[in-house]
Amino acid sequence: MDIENPETLRTFKDVPIQLINVEELQDSGLILINNQNYTVDVKVEGRRSDVLNVKKAEIGLTADLIGSGKGNNSVPIESNLSADNVKLAEMSKTEIKIELDRIVTIPKSVEIIVNGDLPIGYEYGSLISSPQEVLVEGPESVVNSVVKLVGEVEISGQTTDLFKQVPIKAVNSEDVVVSKVQPKVEYVNVDVAVKKTKNVNLREAIVGNVQDGYRLVGVSLKPQSVTIRGSEQSVDSVDWLKTQSIDISQMTDKTTQNVDLILPNGIELPYLSVPISATVNIEQIVSKTFRFTLDDINIANLNSDLGIKLMDDNPYFEINFTGINSLISKVTKEDVTISLDLANHIQGKYSKSLIVQLSPSFSELENPLKEINIELLEKENPEEVTEEVIPEEVPEDSEPIEDEI
Repeated sequence: MDIENPETLRTFKDVPIQLINVEELQDSGLILINNQNYTVDVKVEGRRSDVLNVKKAEIGLTADLIGSGKGNNSVPIESNLSADNVKLAEMSKTEIKIELDRIVTIPKSVEIIVNGDLPIGYEYGSLISSPQEVLVEGPESVVNSVVKLVGEVEISGQTTDLFKQVPIKAVNSEDVVVSKVQPKVEYVNVDVAVKKTKNVNLREAIVGNVQDGYRLVGVSLKPQSVTIRGSEQSVDSVDWLKTQSIDISQMTDKTTQNVDLILPNGIELPYLSVPISATVNIEQIVSKTFRFTLDDINIANLNSDLGIKLMDDNPYFEINFTGINSLISKVTKEDVTISLDLANHIQGKYSKSLIVQLSPSFSELENPLKEINIELLEKENPEEVTEEVIPEEVPEDSEPIEDEI
């Protein structure tokens, strides 16, 4: 026995195993799923001086994948020790376990996630990625776990359309990134249409005239306003929207119909979910006549020595009111106030204009200027007057009616 240089063993930890014929395997349509760095512990034997000179790089370990098929495979480890006077005594394992799968290429949809907030009054309309689908290549089982390709785009503070190239990545149903697959393209073009919004009122477009004896009372639109959307320039140029023409020439009562809006180029209505309805209120014009006596008149400034009576021996006079039926049907005699000012009037006959007023709710009703013929007479038993009253001149607009007409 050589005591100075004895036979000995030396252990090398984690000696790498080289996989060979991987490309040939891929050419046949198969790919490693658990592609990793395979290692094994190796013991070499020889004289002490020779063993100590062995380097890990001199230990060649290979695993030939030729002949392996889809699924799990056991591949033997082959060794080649290039150092002199030593031999490979032991390996911690003699084969490695590999899993192969079929290589597939499947199109997957692209989804763009928008991050950030636009300024108030702006929103993004359309978002288009090009391409909208990208081929994904890899092991069949892994590719099948990919549900989509996602990219992200930042729009904070944006007020105009945005065009940007965005990187994409494969994710599964839980939005976890899937490795071991390769999209055929790394970037997609993203076009984000940034739009301005504004609320504008609606206006009706009335054409034609109502028939004789009728009146257009009003037109109401529902809704009265809508939200418009478009480019900043397009939206800023719109203050209100007009309906299509509404012909009232054949209408004789309240009519409701759907109408379209006239939209300028580049303007859309993103939130209008119901048709625009226009209610046109047309009513018949009718008349109502009330009879009044002098007792119904608020007479002011009548000389205390004079009495008053209607001429022609009429105990009453009439006032005719004209307006839409909904008002005429409600007005009553109590809604009418009549006034007459007889300041500076002396004994005689007069044709006087009455001041006729209606309650505020009936102020739209019409009545012709009403005049009544009256006579001012001395009272049979006038009260004594303590001071001499000198009558003033009669105003020109209050000339008495001549006795003979």
